[in-house]
Amino acid sequence: MAKILYKGDIYSPSGYSNAIRNYIRCLLDLGHEVAIKHVQHDRIQFDPSGFDFTLKLSNFSYEDADIVIDQETPEFYEPYKNLVNIAYCVWETSRLPDSLLNWADQLNKMDIIFVPTEFNRKIFQESGVKKPIFVVPHIIDTKKFKPGKGLEIEGIMKDDVVFLACFQWTSRKNPKDLLLAYASEFSRFEPVSFILKTYANDFSLQEEERIKQLVQNVLSLTNIDDLPDIYLLTKPVESEEMPFIYQRADIFVSASHGESFCLPVAEAMSCGCVPIVTGWSGQSELITKHGYDGFWVDYILEPAEKVPGSPWYSSKQNWAKIKVLDLKKTMRELYELKKSNPQKLKEISQNARNTIVKRFSFEAVGKILDNIIKEVAN
Repeated sequence: MAKILYKGDIYSPSGYSNAIRNYIRCLLDLGHEVAIKHVQHDRIQFDPSGFDFTLKLSNFSYEDADIVIDQETPEFYEPYKNLVNIAYCVWETSRLPDSLLNWADQLNKMDIIFVPTEFNRKIFQESGVKKPIFVVPHIIDTKKFKPGKGLEIEGIMKDDVVFLACFQWTSRKNPKDLLLAYASEFSRFEPVSFILKTYANDFSLQEEERIKQLVQNVLSLTNIDDLPDIYLLTKPVESEEMPFIYQRADIFVSASHGESFCLPVAEAMSCGCVPIVTGWSGQSELITKHGYDGFWVDYILEPAEKVPGSPWYSSKQNWAKIKVLDLKKTMRELYELKKSNPQKLKEISQNARNTIVKRFSFEAVGKILDNIIKEVAN
């Protein structure tokens, strides 16, 4: 078995930190010896003692390791001599960043590249990455994220068709088109609800009020009086509580401009939510067939825009602009399906769950990861 040093921001609530923790758990379950080098990048951090995998970690430095896995953005890569240096890297647009720092050059300093989707492998290669690239999907804890009763939210009726979205409020996640689609398609006189689980920079009261204002700013653009119900969740939610939010929804919606993978979509599917996603980038690969385990929404490619808080996005790259009318149509179709043929919607829900178990569970990804680790460690 290999001795693996895992480097990255391990204890933040972000999606990439969640992915890191699952890979560490997976490697430990496979019998590998794992030590960590925690590098804080996010302002918000969880208490490490809240994670049981920390009790299984070893304590060794890179000098004693066989493999280093560095799951950060490329400016932090520091390949170690005489070790196998693996970069786990993700990106969400049509090309890797090449201003300020050329990501491809940094990646080519490493020995091996891990990415979560074929979408990423393609854009990495087209951007000039020459080193071997392996697709190692993100892992979903299908024993934790599973169908169930779900969280009771005051105001949501038993017979409501419930839509859900979970994301950090950034322009890449495209909250404007998502809210406009829902608000313009439905009304408060219909049995429908929308749960929006989001946050901005942190979970402070100031940021919570800012999110509420941002939502109101979008809704005001509709000039509609009978807006449908929206339930805003801005408080921090522990990882153990997230399944109950997914379980309360019928349909999960992502109108994102681009994703390397999109953990919330996969987690929601594992809980039995039927996904609607932009039909481009990594999130589209979570669905195996339109109408079978989820739904793709049509889009056009357009120049990306600068994303506040990140220096890496520019209009030299492209991302997807979802067709809002197609999104509205798909949301309406699933709303009507829940009303007219709930058994059919349940069948799609079960297919969504089965897709995640088959392709992205600890067991499924563990086989992929273990084969690669054994190969490169020899």
